Amino acid sequence: MTGQPTTGKKIEVTISHTPFGLGIVGLAALFGLNACAPAEETCNRAGYTGLLGASLAAITVPNDANLRVIMMGEIVTMDFDPRRANLHIDADGRVADITCG
Repeated sequence: MTGQPTTGKKIEVTISHTPFGLGIVGLAALFGLNACAPAEETCNRAGYTGLLGASLAAITVPNDANLRVIMMGEIVTMDFDPRRANLHIDADGRVADITCG
């Protein structure tokens, strides 16, 4: 051996379904989820609770409000902004729920 890399040999490394292999994958998932944990909700959800049950057509909010309106069945982005309030509108056009994100 001269310290030179060998050629013509194929080396494969596999994480098998052994407890050790699953442990590595499980720890990676655990730490990955922990690193993405949402920050404290600061969207002032309590300030919007008076809108519950109100018709969307009757709601007036300031232009600078960090607010997203989500119609029933509407597809929305998965980005999470703890400062943004989400108004969930039901089939009747009324505010059914308020969440942060």
